[in-house]
Amino acid sequence: MSFVHHYDHIQFYDANDYVLGIIINAIKQQKDVNISLDPLGSVFVMASKGVYVSWVQENEKFFTTPVGSFNVKTLKTSASGDSGSRKNRRPLDELVWQAAFYASNGCLLKGGCEPIDVVELKRWPNLTRLPHSENAMSIAALLSQYPTSLVLVSRMLDVEIEEVCSFYSAARASGIAQAINRPAVSEEDMSRPHHHRGLLAKLFAKASNL
Repeated sequence: MSFVHHYDHIQFYDANDYVLGIIINAIKQQKDVNISLDPLGSVFVMASKGVYVSWVQENEKFFTTPVGSFNVKTLKTSASGDSGSRKNRRPLDELVWQAAFYASNGCLLKGGCEPIDVVELKRWPNLTRLPHSENAMSIAALLSQYPTSLVLVSRMLDVEIEEVCSFYSAARASGIAQAINRPAVSEEDMSRPHHHRGLLAKLFAKASNL
């Protein structure tokens, strides 16, 4: 199986189609918001403090529901302070990971990820708390030691490219992964319209000659 075949089958998803886009925008604007979806519950995003509190019943369903179903309320400073005890607060990057991972479903995050990326993992995700696939630990171990392209990760570990895409989307969105072969992107870039550079990906695949 060639790399060109792998690249041709990589698809993208848009953060703005899911609650992930709301979360990214709240962080970018440093807004404290309550994001709710009946009857699944709600998430308090306290961007000003870098934490969140979740009362969501079914995480996968919550994070894969179309964005139009959510109710978003901006919180006042006093209200955000009462949004849960300190022991229930978690770092925002964990929330972003969850939202990006579930929304991915084997696709790459538009604006943040490219099929040709050579990926370096800056630190390990907390896999004891975060959703992940069966081979996530192996993927994390490889990328933390050796910056590697997505397709090469798939071939070296003998895992589906879709699994690698989901891991990378979550890691990139949450800020623990970077592409060392191109300039860094901001959270704002991740929510902008993006076009798949298919021709460039094919040329890169041919040039790699692997």
